Amino acid sequence: MVTLNNVVLLGRVKFVFTFHKHSKRMKFVGFKMIFIIALSLMRSFVNSEETSDFKLHTNFKPVSYELNVTTHLEDKFMFEGVVCIRMTCVGATDTIVLHSTSLNIDTKSVVVANCGENVIPVNSVSFDTDKELMQVKSTVNFKPCDEYLLTIPFTGNLTDDLVGYYRSSYVDKESNQTRWLAITYFEPMGARRAFPCFDEPEYKATFKIKLSHKKGLTSISNMKLMNQINW
Repeated sequence: MVTLNNVVLLGRVKFVFTFHKHSKRMKFVGFKMIFIIALSLMRSFVNSEETSDFKLHTNFKPVSYELNVTTHLEDKFMFEGVVCIRMTCVGATDTIVLHSTSLNIDTKSVVVANCGENVIPVNSVSFDTDKELMQVKSTVNFKPCDEYLLTIPFTGNLTDDLVGYYRSSYVDKESNQTRWLAITYFEPMGARRAFPCFDEPEYKATFKIKLSHKKGLTSISNMKLMNQINW
């Protein structure tokens, strides 16, 4: 398990983590990743035009995220995790609206609490697939200026779509074996494919991330490493 230090994200979520087998062909992997990112960048312009009319309208602003992700790279090509979002209510409402798409979410496991960790009853959890939104409706109104905690367990598939949290591969020339990588690409609005979040540049927040994976794999990030343990 790898724990990454908190960082302030100025606008959009911009952390990256990958998993791959140990190999002496790291330079080749680097070129492969650059090529993938270049392709993703070209694709992002198309995606941004398609979703430009779907700006998030919400009465909450995120303060911090605590994100735990376990990646099953070579056996299942999927990931599972839990995100806990600390957020501030900026306008009276009974509904939390945030981004989520291409994820499996057990709506009965979604929990809302105030900062005193008193659970607030959830009336319903719904999804707008066209606008890539998740809506958590409470039985009571949230109070402006108060902070709340939203906890969402989720699972997703490591697809080859070159956006969100996805998979890629290369052939190790020394062993002639296929090596798999799991990579994130979140620009311009791909973070919502990796975990539920407020996926627009204006929603700045800090992150604490824990990554779990099988032994023999390596995780890489552009965030400072806090600690690493075997389990």
